[in-house]
Amino acid sequence: MRNSDLERWPVWARAWARGGLGRTLLVTGEDTAALTDALAAAWLCEGDGEPGPCRCRSCRTPRSRHPDYRELAAEPRSIGREAVGRVLDGLLARPLWSPYRVVRIRQADTLTPDAGAHLLKVLEEPPPYQVFLLETARPDRLLPTIRSRCRWVRTLPAGGGPEEGVAADWAGLTDPAPGWEERLVVGARAARARYLAGGGPAWLQLWEACVEAEARLAANANRELVAYRLTRLLEELGLTGGRPLP
Repeated sequence: MRNSDLERWPVWARAWARGGLGRTLLVTGEDTAALTDALAAAWLCEGDGEPGPCRCRSCRTPRSRHPDYRELAAEPRSIGREAVGRVLDGLLARPLWSPYRVVRIRQADTLTPDAGAHLLKVLEEPPPYQVFLLETARPDRLLPTIRSRCRWVRTLPAGGGPEEGVAADWAGLTDPAPGWEERLVVGARAARARYLAGGGPAWLQLWEACVEAEARLAANANRELVAYRLTRLLEELGLTGGRPLP
């Protein structure tokens, strides 16, 4: 396998190379299509990881003709249960060419509730050789149970480094306005990604704090107290004013 196509996104290239990226990914942010393309290429590649363009069979074959690649997209406005069923049919069979089978779901936020529930059954216990790439600009529209089973892979604005893009996620973490729980989930995923990609222990602390805050809100805790505790932690970690962690 290779990760040369992922070099535009150093954080995710390092995580993929270390085997810490996971195989059920929710790709969101800027330029999601390009990152999803690179992730699919990495998982499907049959090469030996040598530098330079790969000429293996999978890398030379168009995706539409690759036996281990399947793709879903809205037709025209949503993705229904039948479409999901057609793609999932036969996934228990082992890959024919590549080390993994890849299912890419474009506009994953257009999954109908019934389609999402059907997909969830497979996401709960996927085969060990199966990769799911869910691509969306609106992760808030996905079923919470689907979001919770995915590793979030957030792309960054053009020209922004990993730390710059991650720092921007913290702006709304202490704002008790509608959607606070969703912002905490995004913050937890971003902190987790930064920690697993080689960040310091402060990222682990922030990851755990976001998870705890979201759980407290779900248990109807005092929202002002939750906001106060998280604000103090962000100040201690130097994440005020958009400054990134070291």
